[in-house]
Amino acid sequence: MARKKRHSLPPPPDSPAWINQTAFRIAERTWKRRELPDSVLETLIDPRSPDQWVATGALLEIPLDVDPREACIDFGYPEAGTRDAIKAYKLGDYEGLLIIPNLFSAKAQRKLIRHCLRNYTCFPNVTNLDTHWRIPKEGLWKLHESGKKIHLEMRHDGSVGEDGYSSEEEVELPIDSQDQTDSSVKVKYNWSTKEYHLDRRPPFPALIAALSTAIVEAISSTTLYPASSYIPEAGIVNFYQLRDALMAHQDRSEENVRAPLVSFSLGNEGIFLFGTEEKKDKPVAIKLTSGDVCVMYGKGRRAFHSVPRILENTLPPYLARDAPLEEGEEEWALFGEYMTTTRVNINVRQVY
Repeated sequence: MARKKRHSLPPPPDSPAWINQTAFRIAERTWKRRELPDSVLETLIDPRSPDQWVATGALLEIPLDVDPREACIDFGYPEAGTRDAIKAYKLGDYEGLLIIPNLFSAKAQRKLIRHCLRNYTCFPNVTNLDTHWRIPKEGLWKLHESGKKIHLEMRHDGSVGEDGYSSEEEVELPIDSQDQTDSSVKVKYNWSTKEYHLDRRPPFPALIAALSTAIVEAISSTTLYPASSYIPEAGIVNFYQLRDALMAHQDRSEENVRAPLVSFSLGNEGIFLFGTEEKKDKPVAIKLTSGDVCVMYGKGRRAFHSVPRILENTLPPYLARDAPLEEGEEEWALFGEYMTTTRVNINVRQVY
């Protein structure tokens, strides 16, 4: 009788058996574990429960120049009486990261998710799927909404555009593919070369332009970057599934590194690691929840950062398939079903 093959457990994150032993890589391996010990969870900064972190100096409360919700109604609070006070924090031990938790209303989050799936994943925007598949101009999500089967033609030349498709091979690709999908808007980003396509500049989406501009205006005194100089020129929308991760990297493609990088979190919670310009330095772990805003500025624009883990079963009830909707909202069930296992991140950059 053949013996069953035993699957040995991986060594501890800091074991010398691993080749890459930088402090940042050890932290990533730690947070990627399915079972997290209490000693690790106790180090996770939660901006939604800031008191203990403010008390230890891990978070420092900072004043906002203006309430972003007054500058932009798309955060979902057009009437002053409907808005609770908001607070913003920067890290006490690391330079260049700012967090504004719980800034969006539930309705505003649903609206933004609809735009991400329906509008930002279709022509003229480019997704990382365009590298390997001939994506219809209307995008995959609109076909998914129509109930049609999705058949994509594979191509092998690596070009992105209407010409150069050489393969007649077709496959059926479900919209809820477990592979992480990314979409770039306005100035197009090439994920392979880490460069922008300077010849591809469709109009920047008005919604995320208004949101990011309001954030930059609100934090100008902290970032020392004048809102009058800010122009949102490029954006990347990441669609993470539960087993996806974005490993340590620096953002080096933008010529203008003085301008803040604004990031919006939607859907399931994610673990965000933020460090310094050296991987040898241990990063801090932050829990980002749906509706949180995160901004990298100053030295933080060159800091290593990553998302090693998406936390299961953390979708807010107001984003669930059967979430109660407000008057005038369109159907949500299909979006809510997709979001059950998804985290969406929108990050907006000024390139020049």
